[in-house]
Amino acid sequence: MKKILITGSTGFLGSRLALYYKDKYELLLPTHSELNVSREEAVRAYVEEHRPDIVLHCAALSNTWYCEQHPEESHRVNVQGTVKLAKACKLIGAKFIFMLTTQVFSFTKQRSYDVCVSSDYLCKGDKVLFIDDFLANGNAAKGMIDLVKKAGAELVGMGFLIEKAFQHGGDELRDMGIHVESLAIIESLDNCQIKIKEDGHNR
Repeated sequence: MKKILITGSTGFLGSRLALYYKDKYELLLPTHSELNVSREEAVRAYVEEHRPDIVLHCAALSNTWYCEQHPEESHRVNVQGTVKLAKACKLIGAKFIFMLTTQVFSFTKQRSYDVCVSSDYLCKGDKVLFIDDFLANGNAAKGMIDLVKKAGAELVGMGFLIEKAFQHGGDELRDMGIHVESLAIIESLDNCQIKIKEDGHNR
């Protein structure tokens, strides 16, 4: 049975991956004290001792506010820690998979969500066309832009079924130089009446 090391296994994503794979692979689920990714010697020693076949790297400082307040710690864990673990995996020939993450604020639910994409599915050099149902404030679209940048991929455009022009997300995306197309653009919902923009999709 192949052996998988999951870092950050007590976190939101890591715990769910551990639950999903628990009957399929032999799992290594180290605590932070057992595997501190910011310490290179400790990382290499752990990986060489346990020799996983696959490493799913989910450990990170994910709170955006905290990272902004502690940039050096954030860089040490999220950037340097990832590099240290990748180097250790290369030494033993283990497959290294890390997660691209961003935070998206939901205007509807008034809370932030972590959005994660495996590096296996969004890679450097990829050309990305983002398609979604609604465009309002553009927070989900901006989250995707962040993920695409982190992956080193190229965003070629964004398409939406319905755009709520009165919430200005489309204006902000276009001001960023992004090609945006919407099948229908709603100008207003005043007095429970839907007013559709009649001319072109691009503005």
